[in-house]
Amino acid sequence: MATLQVTLGVPELSDVTLDSWFTFLRTLFPKDALAHAGPTSASLVSYWQSLSPYGRDVAGNILRYLVLDIGNGVDTDCLDDVVDVSSIGELSDIQTRLNTIRRAWSVEDRLYRLLERVSSDSLTVTLQALKEVRSFVGEQRSFFQSLATGDFFDALIGRTLRILSSVAARDVDGMEDIRLMAFECIGAIGALDPDRLELGVGDSRPIVLKDFADEDESILFAMQLIKDVLVSAFRSTSDMGYQTNLAYAIQELLKFCQFNVSLMSSGRFTTSASLKARTRWDSLPKYVLETITPLLESRYTMKEKPLPAFEVPIYPHYETYREWLQQWTTWLISEAKGEAQKIFQPFRSVVRNKDVGVAHHLLPHLVLHLLVSGEEEKIWVIRSEILAVLQDQVNEKSPSSADKKLLSAQVKFYSLVRPSLMNSFFQVVFMLLDHLSKWARLTRKDIGASNAISLLFKSGTRITWRSSLATNVSTRSIATWMNRMVWRAFRLSFSPLLWNTKYASMKAPEDGPQRRVAGSFVCSNPQTIWIIISVCCAAYAI
Repeated sequence: MATLQVTLGVPELSDVTLDSWFTFLRTLFPKDALAHAGPTSASLVSYWQSLSPYGRDVAGNILRYLVLDIGNGVDTDCLDDVVDVSSIGELSDIQTRLNTIRRAWSVEDRLYRLLERVSSDSLTVTLQALKEVRSFVGEQRSFFQSLATGDFFDALIGRTLRILSSVAARDVDGMEDIRLMAFECIGAIGALDPDRLELGVGDSRPIVLKDFADEDESILFAMQLIKDVLVSAFRSTSDMGYQTNLAYAIQELLKFCQFNVSLMSSGRFTTSASLKARTRWDSLPKYVLETITPLLESRYTMKEKPLPAFEVPIYPHYETYREWLQQWTTWLISEAKGEAQKIFQPFRSVVRNKDVGVAHHLLPHLVLHLLVSGEEEKIWVIRSEILAVLQDQVNEKSPSSADKKLLSAQVKFYSLVRPSLMNSFFQVVFMLLDHLSKWARLTRKDIGASNAISLLFKSGTRITWRSSLATNVSTRSIATWMNRMVWRAFRLSFSPLLWNTKYASMKAPEDGPQRRVAGSFVCSNPQTIWIIISVCCAAYAI
């Protein structure tokens, strides 16, 4: 499918591509062909205007085959993903059939199904769905107004904004049109009171608690990488070379998870796969199984190129954020040991691709693994890398480009409702430190005994809060300054005088950096205000 989607956009190849596409669909069993109805319809409608008269005729026949022929008399759920074709007069008979199927849908049903398509791994499907959402918002203005009334808004409006913002935040090539359309949809919905809206955005990244020493935990982690990272990238890319690299990584992780071809047998007394492996296999979503099942029998191989000599810290030696993240992740993978090496090694070719989404997902797990391993040299290498990034943010004479400084310290997270949150950026380094802190909290490691948490303190709070200010993350900056005051207060035997002095210095208009910190929060968001209040309460509580 990826090959067909790419060549469809080449005018000289579009006609033969459509012929091959039609042949491919007719070769499949009807049930299997209908599984491609959504992506196929999205691709054909997307390129309709650029097709030749012959190509439009073939494209129309493909859609009629899916919707009117094999799609007639079957479970209509298989046609839910077919895009709206009302804008194409030649396909009016297909739109009539779709209208008949969808007549019983309520307004909420239509929105839910549109949002499911917006969340698709296929960029073409996502873009077409966003266009329909934009039209839908205009048609159903009163409906969206009803969702945003009362003391607490309807959960559906929060779900809508959460999905639109997550789509806008995707970091892959070819996203500009999708990002702009997502913003347009959000603009059409309008400004909403954030205090009555629940976005429910959180970090779903898992934490490996036992550093890959536990087999069950390691396998579950590998399954999560397959399900949430690799399959999504595999289904969305149109780059055949990158898709091959992803297929190799999936193939190797399937072996690590002890999945084999015997899982495709439904026989009750099949013994080639363990009961535990079969249970894990059955727990995967249907769309994941459809993607990875052929790879149980694949035989991809990868000839790895020798790694370059890394000079640490790596950050100063590369001009762009992408190059730095790729090289740092590659170095971290090369240093992984034991079971972690089996999991991360297949990603070496994947992280070197121009899409850095996979590398960004792996980064905190790799850093945590090397820190927990306890090798002092690697710990200090990681610390030097973190400090290099942070110091570059506050160095006014830094030779780094603005884009490199912004992206290397920051990962865009679009909060498209509350300006103070939605226009903010959460730093890569701070994401790493948060991940390490979460691991320490879950494992209940003592600060002195945990290399990971020691890194939090050794990195220096002063450079942390200064970098926070430089990257406009005021909430984190004041929180870091608060932690610094708490740490000093405990070291000086809980001196109340120290607290009063520190807080007074933050209020004093002439005093140095503390005043600059406090002055930065005059118009900060409510979360910042509550942190400042917490500082005051802590001062008098101690």
